[in-house]
Amino acid sequence: MPFSPDESSTDKLLKYLEIELRNAFTTDELRRLGWFQFRRSDHPGTLVTTELAAAAFIYLSFEADGAWRRNVKVVVAVLAFLGRYYGQAPRPNELERLKTILEAGPLDRAAVLDWFSGVYPPRLPRPNDI
Repeated sequence: MPFSPDESSTDKLLKYLEIELRNAFTTDELRRLGWFQFRRSDHPGTLVTTELAAAAFIYLSFEADGAWRRNVKVVVAVLAFLGRYYGQAPRPNELERLKTILEAGPLDRAAVLDWFSGVYPPRLPRPNDI
């Protein structure tokens, strides 16, 4: 997918994440989840792929009260995005640990962020990454 030279790397990362989300959700479903609001103004604006993916995951996966929505398609889409970016998928024991964190409820933001950064060490994009 070609990008214009004035697009920020964050915008590029969001576009690639949206590709994976669109593989799992309809436009209406993405709207209900809040994806377009996140993309327009609620994303953290980071260039660190893991931080952006974790923020999107939390935004799309949890209710305001911290309850997990149990929407596995969000998990699959975000991990597909990171897998494409990093060239690796989480190991079974890492997925089991994520499941434990999610099911423990309510949202433990630090634990979710630690999981993402432990499985996908944060780094800035290199020119050919995106």
